[in-house]
Amino acid sequence: MKKPTRNGLAFAKSIFSDDKAEITDCNLVTPPEIYKIYVLEYSALQQCFHIEELQSMVEGNVQAYLHGRSNDFVTIAVSLDVQSLESLIDTLREVRP
Repeated sequence: MKKPTRNGLAFAKSIFSDDKAEITDCNLVTPPEIYKIYVLEYSALQQCFHIEELQSMVEGNVQAYLHGRSNDFVTIAVSLDVQSLESLIDTLREVRP
């Protein structure tokens, strides 16, 4: 099993550089591949759900912050598998069509 890697120092160095484009790896701990964590988000503007990996969501949020972009997606749930989040979407649509 692959051990988590710590690359916070590289991230910290990139934060204090002048070039925002250097920040490409903003995770402090990278979990092994088998431990992927997924998030269910909802956008009120787009009126849609979105499922993505937690790591991608956090990296995107950091980039949005650094470049002054807003984001209307709110996190609804976190899970280790996509299927449970898809099931939750169905349940939520029944509650509020």
